[in-house]
Amino acid sequence: MTAPKLLILGKFNEDFLRSALLEIYLKDKMPGSVEYIVFLDEKHQFEKVEKILPKKAKSKISKLYYSDPTSLSITYKNFDIIVISLSKEESYLKSNRKAMSGLLMHELEHTRQRRKGLETKIEKEGKKELKKSYSKAIKMNYKKEDIEFLFSNVYEACCHVLREIYVNIELINRGLGGYVLEDHQNLYKKKQNPFFYETIKKAKEKNQMQQILKAFLYELNLMAAVIPFTKFAEKGNKKAKNFIKHLQKNFEAPIYEISSDFTEIINYSLDNFSWTPKFRRTFFRKIFKLCIKFMK
Repeated sequence: MTAPKLLILGKFNEDFLRSALLEIYLKDKMPGSVEYIVFLDEKHQFEKVEKILPKKAKSKISKLYYSDPTSLSITYKNFDIIVISLSKEESYLKSNRKAMSGLLMHELEHTRQRRKGLETKIEKEGKKELKKSYSKAIKMNYKKEDIEFLFSNVYEACCHVLREIYVNIELINRGLGGYVLEDHQNLYKKKQNPFFYETIKKAKEKNQMQQILKAFLYELNLMAAVIPFTKFAEKGNKKAKNFIKHLQKNFEAPIYEISSDFTEIINYSLDNFSWTPKFRRTFFRKIFKLCIKFMK
């Protein structure tokens, strides 16, 4: 197996990065399809990455990155690239080797699951449930384009959350949960003040779809961390238990009227998690049902 090429474009210590990668070779496996691992700390550095992208995929991949310049894995035919793109809030990844190894393991697992067809299944199953729920929502007192905008965003977020849940649970089950937990603990270290909370009731009264969407997506995206690390906590991991308490106190409690509505979906996911279409379709169905309730 040929080791992937490293492309270090930001201000990183190369020895540190190689030691983080060594953890993968020692504790996990490097997929043979990965040709490059790229490290960025400025958005404009992606211009150099574009030069190594397959020509036919360049436009689509560039659009994907620039729309949300965060770490991601890219798959095109036999070509995989891991892009580690750090925001200012992720500066800890330049000195915390375990967290960096965890992020790398996370992105590498995305490539494995994508090549097994899981992401395509998630998208197809989600579209079936989207179509059913949209037919109910279109009858509500909102503009058609606003409903389309809302459901499109919720569908995309739901796909993302399921992908994250599957990746992190798989890593936890393989004994690598400590690495991804280290990354998430640092990522969620700062408390958040949900800016939309005081206006959400008024937003519903005035049919302000943007505010409703922000509130809904805020909690939905938290599920990507809450579900897998609650499972890790249930296995007896004390750090995971403390992390979940931290999320509940500092991220969910301030928006209790919103987050409490998601409790049933979280409990369903914890009790019924599986790799089956039934689990995924039920997950989508419950999210869209709650979305409609949220609009009332």
